[in-house]
Amino acid sequence: MKIPDIFLLLLLLALVGVDILLDYRAIPLKLLTALGAYGLFYAVYRLKGGLGYGDVKYAGVVGYFLGHERILAGLLCAVLLGLLYWFIGSLLFRWGKEKRFPLGPWLGCGAIAAYFFNFGVT
Repeated sequence: MKIPDIFLLLLLLALVGVDILLDYRAIPLKLLTALGAYGLFYAVYRLKGGLGYGDVKYAGVVGYFLGHERILAGLLCAVLLGLLYWFIGSLLFRWGKEKRFPLGPWLGCGAIAAYFFNFGVT
């Protein structure tokens, strides 16, 4: 249930490297989106708890990947998938509120769904 920092850093550097080659003008707006997603998840992490700091950092990387057009759709997909996972687990396995599970895989699924299904503003 940990996301290694080196993995997130390499992933972010790879995404920036691709953008340098393809569309370097999009980098500032994508970095701003990453900072916004990180800030939103950090606020939830500090105020409510329930999130791990790896999920917070991964949300920033997902924010960079999706950009401002698809970030809300991606994060909404991720949260809904995570809630669905918890709901099914609570029905089948009687999970209570104390059950902990990672949000990172659902962030990845939400990012993929928003990117490939073209959810968001276009």
